[in-house]
Amino acid sequence: MLSKLSKFTVLATLVGLGLASFWSLSISAEESTMDAIEHEVAHEMTHGMADDGEMTPSRFGDQEIIRNHPLWLGRLRGQEQNLRMREFITALEQIKTRTERSIYLEFIDDLGVRRIVEHIQGQNPFCHGELHALGSIIRERTNNLETSFQLCQDACTYACLHGVLKTHFSDYQIEQADFSEKEDGLSTETERLKEDVHQLCKKDSTAVQDFYRGNCAHAVGHAFANIAQNVPTAKEYCTLFEEAAMQYYCQSGLFMELREEIQKELAQNAAGERWEAEMDFCLNNSQWPSACLHFFLGRPTQLRQIDAVALKCTGLKGKPRLSCFYAAGAYGHSYIAAQPKEVNYTCQYGNATDRKLCVSGLFLRKKGHERAEALKVACQTMRDEELKSVCRDQTRRYLYQIDNPVKGLMFDEG
Repeated sequence: MLSKLSKFTVLATLVGLGLASFWSLSISAEESTMDAIEHEVAHEMTHGMADDGEMTPSRFGDQEIIRNHPLWLGRLRGQEQNLRMREFITALEQIKTRTERSIYLEFIDDLGVRRIVEHIQGQNPFCHGELHALGSIIRERTNNLETSFQLCQDACTYACLHGVLKTHFSDYQIEQADFSEKEDGLSTETERLKEDVHQLCKKDSTAVQDFYRGNCAHAVGHAFANIAQNVPTAKEYCTLFEEAAMQYYCQSGLFMELREEIQKELAQNAAGERWEAEMDFCLNNSQWPSACLHFFLGRPTQLRQIDAVALKCTGLKGKPRLSCFYAAGAYGHSYIAAQPKEVNYTCQYGNATDRKLCVSGLFLRKKGHERAEALKVACQTMRDEELKSVCRDQTRRYLYQIDNPVKGLMFDEG
């Protein structure tokens, strides 16, 4: 059995050498009937949209090893599979949230990863939040990082892979009290964890398309939150990354992972006061509040809501201030995508650097984001030539790339 470090070496090799994506795998004749049924049922169902708003690509290469894996196609064929697929679709309609593990546990052996992912992505391309649980189950069932990585690939914009990594890191037995540096250095287990993290996230993937280093750090942040089960300790784990940008994306993963528990606490505030409670929580729990605010502020319906966040930022200094202005821009992106002419009334607070960070937050999106084209239109309507230059630059870049010179301003600030 491979050690943890050896497994990560294998994974890093796969990432570096060109493991092809395989979600466009050709369909065999015996499965074509099932595809027709799925397409018809999916067409009749209401299509939803997750908060992250990113279009998930559908593409696979022919990977013979995975084709023959029992979790890939499942154990059922023909009419049995057709009937079981109908049961899966019905079950999806009935559960409260698609993040629940139970539905994947119930159907993965019968239907396989391929059928489950193809249906989820076919019904809802913006499905990032739905497949963390599937990735976690795949890692538990295979007990092999390489195989899990191949089974998941880029499903639902790496959500499946995030679940794999979260479960993988949960194998570490780290006592929180032993995490801090001592005279003789980190504990042996923490040193192993640090080495594994660096091995995995040391460079952008040249194999899994658009899986940038920041995305890797985000996935690791999910894992750290799962280990720690609290914000302060998970943040401390994120300092195992030496680069500020990687720590930032790691924190974004931990806040996403702990979002439900945090929201329960924040929900105790009156509805009219909740946004300020969310602001205060993120300002108090991260030197980069935008890593946190993205998961709590929701979507504005009026320009004044965006202004209120920006005004809050003006009372801050240093990294929190710049990150707050980035968050104000990011908060407004859905509103500006729908009302592009309003762009000239956003990002007007603060100094020149503050406004640049706001514009970065407004226009920097994941690759394939559903609002990317609408935001490009908004960018072209900007009257401030300096800010227009910033927005043009940011629309050519993508979230999770760590070499962004504008977003990087909030990491450079002392």
